[in-house]
Amino acid sequence: MPLTEKKLLSFVVENFIDAPKCLQAIVEFARHNDAGALMRFFKQCHNIKLNAMEIACHTIDALLGNGEEGKEYVHQLYMESGASDVLRGVYTIGEAFIAFRDFDVERGEPLLRKGVLLCYRTIRNFPFEIIEIGFLMQNVFLLEGVNYPIAERFPKPSFDIVHCDLYGSSPYTVFTLADNVYFRKYFARFASELREQCGNVNIFLMLVNPDEDVISRAKEYGGMTLASTKYDGSWMVEFCISSRFMMANDILKSVGGTTIFIDFDSTFPQGSFEILSKISQYSLAMCDTGKSYPALRITAALLAAQPTEETFSFFDTASDFMREDFTRAGPVYAFDQMALYRAVCLWKKKGLAVTEINSLIGGDARFPGFFCLKEEDVIPLEERWRLRTLAHYKFKGFRPDGRLIWEQI
Repeated sequence: MPLTEKKLLSFVVENFIDAPKCLQAIVEFARHNDAGALMRFFKQCHNIKLNAMEIACHTIDALLGNGEEGKEYVHQLYMESGASDVLRGVYTIGEAFIAFRDFDVERGEPLLRKGVLLCYRTIRNFPFEIIEIGFLMQNVFLLEGVNYPIAERFPKPSFDIVHCDLYGSSPYTVFTLADNVYFRKYFARFASELREQCGNVNIFLMLVNPDEDVISRAKEYGGMTLASTKYDGSWMVEFCISSRFMMANDILKSVGGTTIFIDFDSTFPQGSFEILSKISQYSLAMCDTGKSYPALRITAALLAAQPTEETFSFFDTASDFMREDFTRAGPVYAFDQMALYRAVCLWKKKGLAVTEINSLIGGDARFPGFFCLKEEDVIPLEERWRLRTLAHYKFKGFRPDGRLIWEQI
C-alpha cells in the first residue's frame, strides 16, 4: 500500500540517512499520485528544511528511467510549476533531461542552462538546499558549443608508427592509448588478459610522449602496432581521453579494418571473446548508458568502428566538437563523451543508425562496466582528480546570456 503524502514526509524524515530507501518510497508514491501531489510533497520537504532540490532531482532522474510514462510525468512537473516555484529550476532541468534522452540536444541545451541558473539563484537564497550543481554546471559548460560555437580549434594531433609486428589471423584490432605512467601501471595486465581471453588479437598501442624505456618494453609484445604522439600542453589527462577520437579516422585507415577502442585501464573477464567478436561485426557500435546527463550518455570507454565513409563522417563531427572544446578555459574533463553524444544526436537527426552495445549484447552485463577494473586495482581517484581541469578552475558567475564564467586556480 503506497504511503499518503503526510506519511511519506514522516517516512523520509525518519529514514533520511538511507537515501535509496527514501527514493524508492517517493517513486512509489509518484506511481499512485499525480504530478501535483508530488510537487506538494517536495514543497513540504522544502518547508521543513530538507534538501528538497536534491530529493526532487534524484526523483526526476529515477522517474525518467521508466520510459515514456516517466517522461510524461516529469513533463507535467515542468508544465504545472510556475515562475515563483522554489523548485522551478529542478523541474526545468527535468524537462532538459527529457530532451537529452530523446537526443534532442538543441532543445535540451537552453533548458538545462536556464534550469541551472534558477537552481543557483535558489541555492543562494536557501543555503540549506543541496543539488549536484557542480556537475550540472559542467554539463552546461560543455554544451555551450551547441548554441554558442567558437571558431578556435585545437590542432589535430598526428602520430608516427614506431614498431609493427602483427598477427596475420587477427579478426580485429584493439586500440588503446596511454602516457608513460599508465603504461607502466596497466599494460602488462591489459595485454595478458586480452590475449588469454581473445587469443591472437592485434593491439594498436599509442603512447603519448613515450620515453625510451617504455618504447623498449612495449616492443617486447607480439601482435603489436606501436605508435607515438606528442603533446606539450598543460592538460595531459584531457589529451589522452580525447586524442584517440580526434585521430580516429587516421587510426582506422592505418589499421584497415575493424578497430575496438577501449580504455587503457580495462580488464577482460571471461566472456570478453564473445562480446568483442560480436561488436566487431558492426560499422559503428557504442555504449548508451541510459543516463540523463548528456556528458554520461555515450561512454568513451568502449567503441567499435569499421573504416567506412559513414564512420569517417561521424568521427569528423565528433573530432571537430572535441577540438573546439579543448581550446576553452574551464573544466572540460568529459568533453570527449559530450562530443560523442552530440555527434550521435546529429546522426540520429539524419536518420542514420548507430549500433547500441548494451541492446545488442543483452543479458545481465552492462557495458562498459563489464570491462572496468575494480576500484582497488586502479590509480586512486584523488590522484587522478588532481590532474584534471576540474581541479584547476572555479566557478565565478554567469554572463548576461547565461553562459558560465570560470577562473583558473
